[in-house]
Amino acid sequence: MKRLLFVFSSGPFSTASGQEGLDAVLAAAAMDIPLSLLFIDEGVFQLKIEKQSSAIQMRDYTKTYGALADFGVESFYVEALSLSSRGLNLAELMLPCEVLEPSAVNDLLAKHDQVFTF
Repeated sequence: MKRLLFVFSSGPFSTASGQEGLDAVLAAAAMDIPLSLLFIDEGVFQLKIEKQSSAIQMRDYTKTYGALADFGVESFYVEALSLSSRGLNLAELMLPCEVLEPSAVNDLLAKHDQVFTF
């Protein structure tokens, strides 16, 4: 079976791609397809616990990330430089992520058959 990697690189409310990516993850997980999630660049804000979506009058779809474990999704990664350069740390994220150095991201990409970027 193919292994899928979903890469989130945009902020949670800047475009619709974050929600579209999460919907794709849920669909793949429902079909028991092995998958992993990687958060890089502005995508690290997808996982930030405290967000102010009400200020921009948008529903906070990112709370759905908390349900991914119920679908058997357990492989979450965040790129170290993306996290630190945005002043975030693991304690501020809603999922237990493995921190990857930039050099390890290519290794993660190579371990998956399909990569989807949102």
